[in-house]
Amino acid sequence: MNINWLKILLFIAVFQNFFLQKTFAQFSLNEDDVQFIRDLCTANSLYGEAPGSIGYQKWNYFTGRLEKLIVSNYDLENIPETVENLTALHYLDLSYNKITFLPVNLYKLTNLDTLILNNNTIKRLDDNIQLFTNLRFLSLSGNRLTGLPKKFVHLGSLSYLDVSANALQVLPADTLYYIPGFGSSIKFFKDLKSLKYLNLSSNIIKDIKEEDLSGLPLKELYADNNRSLYRLPNSLGSLSDIETLSLGYDSILALPGTMAGLKKLSLLNLENNYLKALPEGMFSLSRLNKLFLSSNRFESLPEGITNLKGLKSLDVSKNLLITLPGNMPRMDSLEALNASFNKISLLPGDIGKIPRLKMLDLSNNSLTSLPSGFGSFPLLESVFLNNNSLTLLPESFGNLRTLINLYLNDNPLKALPDSIGRIGKQLQVITLQNDDLRYLPESYGRLTGIEVQNLENNKLETLPGSFSSLQNIRVLSLKNNKLLKLPESIGKMRLVNITLSHNELSDLPESFSLLDSLANINLDNNKFSSIPLVLTKLKNPVAVINISDNFLKTIPDTVKSLKVVNLDVTNNYLYCDEDGMQNPEGIPLFLLHPNPFPVAVTGLFSQHCQTPNDKIKKGTYALYAPYPNPFNPTTTLHFSIPKDDYVEISVYDAAGRKVEDIMKGQMSKGYHKFSWGSPYLPTGVYFVMMKCGSFTEAQKIMILK
Repeated sequence: MNINWLKILLFIAVFQNFFLQKTFAQFSLNEDDVQFIRDLCTANSLYGEAPGSIGYQKWNYFTGRLEKLIVSNYDLENIPETVENLTALHYLDLSYNKITFLPVNLYKLTNLDTLILNNNTIKRLDDNIQLFTNLRFLSLSGNRLTGLPKKFVHLGSLSYLDVSANALQVLPADTLYYIPGFGSSIKFFKDLKSLKYLNLSSNIIKDIKEEDLSGLPLKELYADNNRSLYRLPNSLGSLSDIETLSLGYDSILALPGTMAGLKKLSLLNLENNYLKALPEGMFSLSRLNKLFLSSNRFESLPEGITNLKGLKSLDVSKNLLITLPGNMPRMDSLEALNASFNKISLLPGDIGKIPRLKMLDLSNNSLTSLPSGFGSFPLLESVFLNNNSLTLLPESFGNLRTLINLYLNDNPLKALPDSIGRIGKQLQVITLQNDDLRYLPESYGRLTGIEVQNLENNKLETLPGSFSSLQNIRVLSLKNNKLLKLPESIGKMRLVNITLSHNELSDLPESFSLLDSLANINLDNNKFSSIPLVLTKLKNPVAVINISDNFLKTIPDTVKSLKVVNLDVTNNYLYCDEDGMQNPEGIPLFLLHPNPFPVAVTGLFSQHCQTPNDKIKKGTYALYAPYPNPFNPTTTLHFSIPKDDYVEISVYDAAGRKVEDIMKGQMSKGYHKFSWGSPYLPTGVYFVMMKCGSFTEAQKIMILK
């Protein structure tokens, strides 16, 4: 673009801006429209609401008329009569209010094309609704309607109708056309020639008659959660334009044989019904790509279902299936198959040949084995086999080179195939907790994409040397196994949290000291007779070391080198002197709870050790260590003073800046305890400081959120 064109465009922009400013300067809002806003505020006690600030208003700046008004969630109860003056209004949203009826004057807004009244308490509409001849979008969801007026049929422009979550017992056709005194039903619901979307969900509809659906040009029909709806009419098959049909959480016993007429259907939801079979005509629906059949009564799936070659997602979970149909590889568009929570004990041998399957959920079944060709899936990314009865996996499992998520937990698995490592680094999740594993193959170390590893509740006695190659693991849990030792190379990992509780460990390898990122170490319920020396060599501070429920008898001097905020040695064999007071200089903050002896340590706070009687130093100033620590959301602070005195307790961050004053005031002598927490302070290390005259003492705390 040359410089002359730029000048021309700049001139046009300046001219337009000048013209609009002149136009708006002469512009004024229509007084009748403004008066309605004032009346609306007055009628609903919205005092203090300026007419220009209530809800959302869109005005035409050339005519001065209000064209769009949204007054949602204002607790409106009354619509003033002056609403009839809003003759230019085409969009009105009064949802989430307390409106019980529509005034006659509202029906005079014949230019309305959108009316949103959902979530009010409207019980009925009158025949004047026929005056909304230009209405295209009507939402009445979440009201108390039991029927619709017979003149509803004159809404010939209506394309969207939502009457869900009301109390409709029959389809609008029966209510619309019932004439008192004649007891007949005039069948002209089909005259709503523009209706594309109809939502009848969450009503109490019991039956849909043949004439109710005949001729409707619907693209979307929702009739979910009508628990008394047990049958569907044959006229359902006349909805030749329907693309989405959702009939979940009803009580449907069977589908009509006319389903073949739904040529454009792409989504069919039939979950939570009482279906046992599918009509043959349904298997010719070439555009169907999502089929939801969960929570029905299917004991088997018909072979014809494999003719649905356009199907991408199939959910048959929570049925009574004992197997899956053969020839499933014919479903060459299928990407997701959910058959969880059935009674499947055997899979077809060719299941691994489904060409585009990416997600397979077979969890919570009765599988004891997998076919040898299970590893043939070319594109499988996620497989759920948890909560079955699998004891072994086929060697072909290692051929699943596209696998990202693998769920194998809660099986009696005794071992993994040596081929498992061939899956490689793209595997990010593998769950193996609550199995019966005795060992892991050496190839396991090739699964380097894993970030969280849960191996709890197995029977592992050792880990393969290659385990240390899993350097992306940040959280490792080996709780409740039979580990006697850890691999010497474990220090090569980048662990943040490690849980080794309930094993048979008595020592840690020297390389453990190289785990510089550790924040939490759980060693409880093992066979340690002393605090492992290697823990004192950790370079960076650790938030928690839990070595409770072991066989510790003493705390060695080396504990002074521990960089730990919270050391838990509860339920060991530790002694304390009879008075219960020691000053182990340099020992950091500990949290010690009951040990088995009458004079055992029950609390070692900062440089203080207390007996079970919670003896407090009398006649001295003291700020005791908070507990719990770390904490979220609150901790207990306690201190003692030998006489009545003025006490200040404040919190400082790690940089020494005061961030909060907790207490300032005169306190009586003795021991004081209170709970404190701050919802505003982020995770981190802080210091609680107590000042009382010349006495000053601080305790370190850690907030975890």
